[in-house]
Amino acid sequence: MKPQNLKLDLISEVIKKDYEWSLDWNGREISGTATFECSDWSLETIVAIDEEFLDELTGEQIDEITSHVEANI
Repeated sequence: MKPQNLKLDLISEVIKKDYEWSLDWNGREISGTATFECSDWSLETIVAIDEEFLDELTGEQIDEITSHVEANI
């Protein structure tokens, strides 16, 4: 006997968007990626700065940049 009458109910929808970003930081362009993911249960934003810039930034500057990017997605 073959299965019959399959019923599907959507119980959650996940929205995921990936971004590339850049901004001017004291006359220098800093860039990276960001992922925004939203579901019925959570909202998450992950911001990454390209590695080539990390050595030149302090932890405080990294926090300020990532906060700025997160706030504008």
